[in-house]
Amino acid sequence: MLCLAIAEIDIQSIEAPVITNYPRELLPKSILSVKGTALPEVTVKLYIQKDEKEVKIRETESDKNGNWAYIDVEPVEKGVYQVWAEAIDSSGAKSQPSNKVTILVSPPAFLKIGKLAIDYLTTIMTLIILTLAIIFIIFLSWLWIRRKTKDIRAEISETEKALSQAFKVLRKETENQVAKLDGKPGLSVREKEIRDKLKEALDSSEEFISKKIRDIRKEVK
Repeated sequence: MLCLAIAEIDIQSIEAPVITNYPRELLPKSILSVKGTALPEVTVKLYIQKDEKEVKIRETESDKNGNWAYIDVEPVEKGVYQVWAEAIDSSGAKSQPSNKVTILVSPPAFLKIGKLAIDYLTTIMTLIILTLAIIFIIFLSWLWIRRKTKDIRAEISETEKALSQAFKVLRKETENQVAKLDGKPGLSVREKEIRDKLKEALDSSEEFISKKIRDIRKEVK
């Protein structure tokens, strides 16, 4: 009679790895790098999940001091990533999952508002360029007027008219942009700041130009 003996092997769980170094925020198309510690010379399985969807599994090895690192070859896309790890030793014993870490992948702040922010950034840059151009025109006009001996007051009036017309175009364009923003429901705090700064910049520029014209009038009196 043949007796068959069955032995049960109980493989104990090993110490879980720890994720110690990871980026809390990344820009899209960046490379994800994660570091941590574990038992020496074990396999570290890394689990990478984006927006609670399918989990990618990657592997690396810890060194004799228990340090490990992983660099993903695929650039990250916009979303929220969760990363955790587990260790497996040479006998096949596994650890419990490590601590989970969260990584936010998002574009720069000024692009988060979308096309609206880009439109307003363009408007602000246009406003700055036009203001600098107007200041330059005023300066040249002031030098030119000082050299004139005839019809000084008439020239000042012409210059003032030209500057006034240029500023009307600038104000109209800025007010159109502000109106677009005012007409959008549920403005964010950032969008309200952009709108208010546009209005402030316009008023400040107009006041600056008016003051320069008044100064020129005083010079020729």
